[in-house]
Amino acid sequence: MSKKPLILEFPSKSLTNRPAAGSSYMIDPGDWSYDGALNANYRDVEAACIICNAMGEAGYRYNIDFTFLTCGLDKVNIQFHNKEAAAFAAMKLPLNPIDDLKI
Repeated sequence: MSKKPLILEFPSKSLTNRPAAGSSYMIDPGDWSYDGALNANYRDVEAACIICNAMGEAGYRYNIDFTFLTCGLDKVNIQFHNKEAAAFAAMKLPLNPIDDLKI
């Protein structure tokens, strides 16, 4: 019997101050441009990068301890492959409330 994957949801707005309106990107510090052609939400993608960087700085390895799952609608979902990595993320990064979270 396979065990249920441990997925945590992080709110993008709590991790980055990148503007939410439209698809925006920064050309120079403080100089935002809109109407980009990237088919992704820049704010959510930046939040995913911040999460992955924080996990890496703590010594956790991508594809071994955790994996980016999906992002959109101002949230990022990360799948954890061990409880220690999930517990670290739950303590150090802002989370959206999850019913019946047991780590």
